[in-house]
Amino acid sequence: SKRDKEPLSERHLDELQAHNILHLDAQEDPWIMAVFWMCRCSTLGIKEASGLAAEDIVLDHTVPHVIVRPNRFRDLKTSNRERVFPLAGEALWRAKQLAATNPVDGKSMSNKFNRLIGKITSQRTKKQTFNSFRHNWKDWLVQAGANSDELKYLMGHANHDITDNYGTSEADLKRLHSLVHRVLNEIHVQSFFA
Repeated sequence: SKRDKEPLSERHLDELQAHNILHLDAQEDPWIMAVFWMCRCSTLGIKEASGLAAEDIVLDHTVPHVIVRPNRFRDLKTSNRERVFPLAGEALWRAKQLAATNPVDGKSMSNKFNRLIGKITSQRTKKQTFNSFRHNWKDWLVQAGANSDELKYLMGHANHDITDNYGTSEADLKRLHSLVHRVLNEIHVQSFFA
């Protein structure tokens, strides 16, 4: 369960970052690596990223983004997971690859990525899986200055307070984009192909 998961440690993240991305691309299908980097550079879960339909990837907008919603390829875990996530860095470049292909089964992707992370990282616990990126992103968004509403929105988390039912539910996409840029700058994950 999500309570049994932990963020990847700084050492694990450094090991992943130090591992040559071109080497990974040579060993793995480019589409698989597109999903990998989409998850690495966003709050999307593996099934959300691997199940994106072409119409869910909006690149011709002032703020390029993906629309996380149920589609013909997959449902979402909960209705709260519906959101718009602004693309930046490597995720933006990789979204172009995803838009040109058909989604695949997220469960098989999760197993593949957990094996891939296991090969690259040392002394990883069972609580540190591919889904740990989402746990890391929660911490990074807080450090980047995301307020409670922005954090819940970007993570796709449920509202927990009656006041969450008041005010606008519309996300400020430019502000969210700025937060995502701040996180990617802080964790030094930039587009290798800008």
